[in-house]
Amino acid sequence: MTKTEFVNAYSLAKSDVKLHYNNLDLFAGYGLSGFETVYVTIKDVASLIRWQALQFNGQFNSEELHNIAVAGKKGFIIIG
Repeated sequence: MTKTEFVNAYSLAKSDVKLHYNNLDLFAGYGLSGFETVYVTIKDVASLIRWQALQFNGQFNSEELHNIAVAGKKGFIIIG
């Protein structure tokens, strides 16, 4: 995943667009060293961002956003 793709996914996660969380199992273990590359859409990554980084106060946790971006650089290939 490129920086631009991450920014697009983050923008989508921040929006009011309804996202489905049925593909989150694709990301299971994304922070582990043995995680194998997965093929996902921007909406899948936006769902992950919203699921993992959105806090109860409505803000996004910057540390978790960083973790997703770093893991996604090597582990997520955006399709579609």
